[in-house]
Amino acid sequence: MTTRVASAEHVADNVIQLLSLIHISEVKPEGFTWKTGEFARVGLKIEGDEVFRAYSIGSAPASETVDFYIANVTGGILSPKLNQIKTGDSVLIDTEVGGMLLADRLEAGGKDLWMFASGTGVSPFLAVLSDESITSRFERLILVHGVRTWNETGYVSRLVKRSPKLTVVACVTREKGAAANARIP
Repeated sequence: MTTRVASAEHVADNVIQLLSLIHISEVKPEGFTWKTGEFARVGLKIEGDEVFRAYSIGSAPASETVDFYIANVTGGILSPKLNQIKTGDSVLIDTEVGGMLLADRLEAGGKDLWMFASGTGVSPFLAVLSDESITSRFERLILVHGVRTWNETGYVSRLVKRSPKLTVVACVTREKGAAANARIP
């Protein structure tokens, strides 16, 4: 189905040419549903063909928008074009969703929820952290986010809801000053 982009915002300006990140917030298409931790295929018509790639949904199901955080892969077919999307443009979204990072797969009884991600792989954890039905089950929430530069940490710190039980650890590998600076494989 085709849907309108509610807003498109570059969220890491120092990596636009090589690995730029864009936040696409789409108006939730009528009847489109998902569970926290799922992904959907987003696409565009390119030279007459529909080209899709799977991206984790970065918003909780109660959200009014479907949020994606998309890394621009140099030489890629789709992501450079998605990184040029503007508010009001149209994109394709596949209404069939999937995923394995689902709340019912988290073992019961744990006190801590550790979330490890690199780059835009943080998307499903942003959805988890905005879903009270999941976060209320844990005493401590720890998000470890591996990135190349400090600039790539800004959108995560803007988006996570401040909570005394949340700790965010940025592992910045190409600049100094991070408490952790080793790559997270």
